[in-house]
Amino acid sequence: MKLSSYQDAIIDHAKSSEKDLLVEAKPGSGKTFTSVEDVNTLPNPDSVLALAFTKTIAKSLTQKVNPYSTVINSRAFGKSFLKRSAYYEKNKYWEFTNANGKRLVNSHQVSSTFVLVRLLELIRLSDTDIFCDDVQAIRNLDGMAYDYGLLGIRFFNDELLDFARKGIDWGIGWYKKTGQVDFADMLFLPVELNLDPPETYDYVIVDEVQDFSNIQIELMQLAVSDYGKLLMVGDQNQACFKFAGAGKASIPNMKQRLQPDILPLSICYRCPTSHIALANKIYPGMEARPGATEGYIYDWKDGYTQSQLKHLAAPGDLIICRRVAPLIEQCLAFILAEIPAVVKGRGVKESLFRTFDEIENQRGFQYSKVFEFVSSWHDYWKNYFLDEYENPDTAIQDLTDRYNQVIACVQAFKARSFSALKKQIEHIFSEQSDAIQLSSIHSAKGLEAETVFVMEADKLPFQFPGMTDDDRIQESNLEYIAKTRSMDKLYLLPKEDE
Repeated sequence: MKLSSYQDAIIDHAKSSEKDLLVEAKPGSGKTFTSVEDVNTLPNPDSVLALAFTKTIAKSLTQKVNPYSTVINSRAFGKSFLKRSAYYEKNKYWEFTNANGKRLVNSHQVSSTFVLVRLLELIRLSDTDIFCDDVQAIRNLDGMAYDYGLLGIRFFNDELLDFARKGIDWGIGWYKKTGQVDFADMLFLPVELNLDPPETYDYVIVDEVQDFSNIQIELMQLAVSDYGKLLMVGDQNQACFKFAGAGKASIPNMKQRLQPDILPLSICYRCPTSHIALANKIYPGMEARPGATEGYIYDWKDGYTQSQLKHLAAPGDLIICRRVAPLIEQCLAFILAEIPAVVKGRGVKESLFRTFDEIENQRGFQYSKVFEFVSSWHDYWKNYFLDEYENPDTAIQDLTDRYNQVIACVQAFKARSFSALKKQIEHIFSEQSDAIQLSSIHSAKGLEAETVFVMEADKLPFQFPGMTDDDRIQESNLEYIAKTRSMDKLYLLPKEDE
């Protein structure tokens, strides 16, 4: 493949300049290919670290780069700082929270113990200072909750601050005693405990940097040797993992903190020209590859709606949606019609199963009356949000989406318990490749297909009352991601009744 002038400039900078470099990469611009070329042309390949955002990206890079270079995802890299006896336990903080947070839940200071677990997770990922002056620490917590959309806390006070401090101290102490860590600990503990990295590198190449949390950014800097340099690749217009702790405006913050040189990577090798024109209406600057085809865009003006998906979609096609419930409903409809289909994203399954558990934990629960208990669960939390939140709309929309997911699953299968239901729907979250792929827009980042269907496309960018400026930016980012996944045909579908 002949390199573009953008790619030549990036590779030349990597070899000839001592300054850190930030590459602002457009969707489908060959950033993985460019990163691989970077790694494979650098001197001293045994002193090159490619730091990936996810395990999947790391696995893909490992198969392509110089075998003397090191490729690892950021959490695994963080774990390498820790003692060899360290082991992963997903529910590490639940026992502490259940023992120490019940009073906060019972007094309706917080909506559930899950919110407290999430609070401790975000403190670590965002590297929020809670051990400063009490007044400032409460301000820091309040600002963090606002930035990351943490719902379920009425207000921050001394009691909640005390819980948070004890929780962080307990997590550090429990690691020192037992070696137990969760995912956030793998990133947080090396920085918090000022641990030395097992090795530093002359070149550290970082992919998807716009989705790095504050603690991941600090960890990335620890990997660079005294005279080394960072080569960072990302796109602030594709930042959409705020809920996973991604730093607020990560790339602008990196520009300010590191003062790197900045180079563009603007040619899209994925999308046809018509799709690029559509995306440039949201964020301009993407360029078409030489010889790019025009492609096809179909929408409601052409008579296409979501009800036609079972006739339009075929194995290998990608269906994406801003909300999860329509994806699950559509996947189940495919399966009942004996059309192979799967929902992508481990987080989708975990969230759904956690909702099952919340409903089942209601007093007197009986699966034979499951619809009554699903409704009572929904009504309880809706009323709670209306009573306790100044702007309850975001929480209620998320709640209703979860409610619809549960109803769709219960109606589709004749299970006698939630445990049986979990077993019955497990297969819809498989990695089967010869099937129609359904994904939330969040999980679709990095995916592509010849034919892509966007459900509820008329709702993009997603709007809801009480939106912050950050919410509006992230929703525009999600629309941008959705409209840049297709290599040929793009269907923008509304619901039948809309």
